[in-house]
Amino acid sequence: MEVLQHKVINVPNVIIGSTGGLQKKGNSLIILDYKSDSLFHLIDIKNKIYLGQFGRKGQGPNEFDHPNNIQIYDNDQICCYDGNKAEVKKIEIDSMNRKILCSAIVKFRDNWNFDVIPISSQTFLAHGCYEDAMFRIINEKDETLSVFASYPYKDESEKNISNRLRAMAYQGTMRMNGRGYMAFAVTHAKLIYLYMVDGDKLIKLGEIIDSYAKYTPDTSVSGAYSVAFDGKYPECYMDLAITDDFVYALYSGRSFKEFETSCRESEYIYVYNWIGKLVKSYKLDIPVSRFCLDQQSKKIYAIANLPDPTIVVFDYGKE
Repeated sequence: MEVLQHKVINVPNVIIGSTGGLQKKGNSLIILDYKSDSLFHLIDIKNKIYLGQFGRKGQGPNEFDHPNNIQIYDNDQICCYDGNKAEVKKIEIDSMNRKILCSAIVKFRDNWNFDVIPISSQTFLAHGCYEDAMFRIINEKDETLSVFASYPYKDESEKNISNRLRAMAYQGTMRMNGRGYMAFAVTHAKLIYLYMVDGDKLIKLGEIIDSYAKYTPDTSVSGAYSVAFDGKYPECYMDLAITDDFVYALYSGRSFKEFETSCRESEYIYVYNWIGKLVKSYKLDIPVSRFCLDQQSKKIYAIANLPDPTIVVFDYGKE
């Protein structure tokens, strides 16, 4: 296992609260921050210049309630899914005016989606709390074109738990790129699923099954879906990045019982190929909460608590 050493990136005037994810595009780093006045920080990471906060919170047009993540779904587009508003939002970097422009791509009727990523302007890949599936391909009218997989189960007893309840236990991070590769890594179990998106179909390429979630279904409220996790067991994949060749999974291995809220910080990145074979392991010299790749320059950008949320970078080699 290769150990990666961090470097702190000092950007004057940037104060990060609670990080929901980050992505790098060109010279820009976008950080989703749930505790800031607006939701997105824009940073010129090359010149270490803070360009400001964007993405107003609110219920108005092009405002955000609770975006789930930041996705790069092809070479040019950045988006996020606002789960509370059931909207996919496009995030455009206006380099000339040094700001972010946000606009809604589509609004759905169904609020059972955990995350939605555009495949094209008419079709979208979604995962969520569904009665009969783990993933759906839907159109802009929220019509289901196809469904795929059911949520995991380790034995017949867990299989008998409804798919919607298992969905609450097996939430995670979904990533897709412009070449159609899609990976889904589970937060509370050591599970990764690997697919290729082909039109309105998902073709399974591989999977990593190392452990299942430890939880108890909560059926105390009629019509609601909830589970309680066993805090003795480790958190698993906290974030995910993909390329055409590899899947990079940020792994915690920390339990809530031992680490409390810092159980969601991670020191390991496992690198898999698209059939699920482990090809490389990295140990970070400090734990991080979220990360993204700059594949061209072979750098990992991340947020670490030192003790305040701080931007750090690691250099990594070729696999």
